[in-house]
Amino acid sequence: MSLLNFSLNISHFHIDIQVKKDEEKRKEKMRRLVEHEQRLNEVLEERNKFEYALMRINMQ
Repeated sequence: MSLLNFSLNISHFHIDIQVKKDEEKRKEKMRRLVEHEQRLNEVLEERNKFEYALMRINMQ
């Protein structure tokens, strides 16, 4: 194996590792975004229930 081939193989390996790391970061970011959206929806749903209960109490 020549030095050039060896260098190209190492470069390819390094690029492959970087691509995999970038994919993992992107997946982790999307997972956190989905979790945030779910928590936000839960909080908004609880707030709506609370506001509805207050509205019913004020009507009585």
